[in-house]
Formats: sequence, C-alpha cells, structure tokens
Amino acid sequence: MKRTSLCCLGLAVLLASGVTAVFAEPVGIFEDHQDIFLTYDRLGADGGAEYDAASDTYTIWGSGWDVWDADDAFHFVYSQISGDFMLDAVGAFIVEQTTNYDAQDWIKIMLMARQDLDPDSVNYTTRIRKDGQFSWQLRPEKGENGSSTPGEERVVLGLNSDGEGLNLPEWNMRLERVGNALTAQYMDETGAWVQLGAVQEVPMDDPLYVGIGVCSHDAGQVCYTTITNVKLTPISTSVTDWEIFE
Repeated sequence: MKRTSLCCLGLAVLLASGVTAVFAEPVGIFEDHQDIFLTYDRLGADGGAEYDAASDTYTIWGSGWDVWDADDAFHFVYSQISGDFMLDAVGAFIVEQTTNYDAQDWIKIMLMARQDLDPDSVNYTTRIRKDGQFSWQLRPEKGENGSSTPGEERVVLGLNSDGEGLNLPEWNMRLERVGNALTAQYMDETGAWVQLGAVQEVPMDDPLYVGIGVCSHDAGQVCYTTITNVKLTPISTSVTDWEIFE
C-alpha cells in the first residue's frame, strides 16, 4: 500500500510540474522503442514499431538523416542486456510504403549494439540496404565519426543495379558479441552462417542496448520494413551470466 501511494505521489508531482511521464512500450521480445536524434530536424518524421504475434512479424518504420559521422537519427527497437549474445533477424523493405524507396539507395535495416541511447553513442551495427548490400559500421568512441566495412569486403544478398549479387530469397542477418569482439554474419545459399570481414573490437560496458534500427537516410522521409525470425540468444557459458534489465 505504501509503495503504491509513493508511486502515485511521484506521478502526481511529475504531472503537476509539467513533466511528461514516459513509460516503456514493449514490442515483441524487446523492452521498448524510440526515435534517436540530436535535433528533430536531423530526424524529420516520427518512427514507430508494431508486433504481430500471430505471424511473429515486426513492422518497424523510421526516418533520419543517417546513422553515421558523429550523430545518429533513426528509430530503434531494443532491450538492455549484459553479456555475450547473438541477435538474428530476416529483414525486408516495404516498397510501396517507403516514401523515398526509388530515390535513396541507403535506406537501411540495422542490427545494433550501442552503449547508450544518446545520438553520439559508441555502437557496432550490421546494416542492409535496399539492394541487399550487407556490411557493418561502428563508432569506437562517443562523439567520434564512424567507420565501416571496406568496399571489397561487402556482400550483396540481393541484386544490385548491375545485376550482381547472391539473389537470396531471404536476407538473414546476425550480430554477435563475445566480450568486446563483435561480428556481422549473413546466411548464404546453403544455410550456413558466414562472417563478414574481420572481428571488430568495440569496448562497451554492460549493460548495453541491443536491437533493430531503421533509417530512411533522408530526414523527413520514412522507411518501412518487416522483420521476421527475430532471436536474441545468450551465448555465455551460463544463462545466469546474461541478464535483461527492466
């Protein structure tokens, strides 16, 4: 009874002071989702996320100038966890709803691990473009510019404008973390997981934020996606070493 009273009192104080109370909005297996941006003009339009339990499908949409350089703008669906993990997903773009699909090659779906929810956070990200070009990018220090997969190491899971690529029916992606070592992986035509390039060392303290991001690469435009086969799996020796923070 006392706990409830204190909770209600705290909410009343927030509302009386003009501060908006913010509550988590779980989506599927994830704890929450939100737009990440420095200033709203860098974002340009609100993103969002829905989950259909019957089909185990996420619909995620987002705007934003980019996830690059020293600040990010995108929509992020996430949980806060500690320990080693694998995040798997199959990503696809909803062509008819994405407002800049024809004009922008760099709309992207991302599997992401980031230290915090600030727009300049340390992060490691796998990313896939509309043609299926798959690569990784990272920001090694807070506020620094990012770096990405060398061009010769990138792989096209679909078909690019030259008709080149694996032309896979589904784009299966994986982000794996073991300590400070992070890797991007994709599933090839045989069903085997293939690591893209070298392991990248990106120190991040536990807990960190892990999830799926969507960016239109044009502030004010909106990219719509469907995400399926989502799995967030601990890979430490003991499940007790891996914890979701609520």
